[in-house]
Amino acid sequence: MNPNYIHTITVYNRIRPQDSPTKRDIWYRTVLQSCFWQCKTKEQQMAGSTRMTPENTFVVRVPRKQDCPQNPDYLPYREWIRSPDGYFTLAKGDIIVHGECDEMISPNFPAAELLKKYADEAFIVTATADNTGSLFEKHYRAGG
Repeated sequence: MNPNYIHTITVYNRIRPQDSPTKRDIWYRTVLQSCFWQCKTKEQQMAGSTRMTPENTFVVRVPRKQDCPQNPDYLPYREWIRSPDGYFTLAKGDIIVHGECDEMISPNFPAAELLKKYADEAFIVTATADNTGSLFEKHYRAGG
């Protein structure tokens, strides 16, 4: 396995309200081992301003179960929502935190609080890819 796959991450998967029997977000927490984690910070100028502000860009790569047996199996979102226990997915709107987190997202601890608590070590997923069909480094990718 790639020597850069050394990080632990916590994935907070979300069943969206339109897919939930309660019509509210339902969150599931999964800790994944032996992942790739990258955070790049660049200075960005906001429109109409001369001030530069830092902006983080994140990339996470999760190896297939065959390459990392301690992690659960991956399922695409549409399959995962039918049977989320014991699996994980990567979908837009999910949250990924660098490291192992014990917190559970709930009405008493909303997603915004989790993101605030882990500020530069957490992101909302905005893009995903299944790269398990490639010849080398088969993985699932998430970015934000």
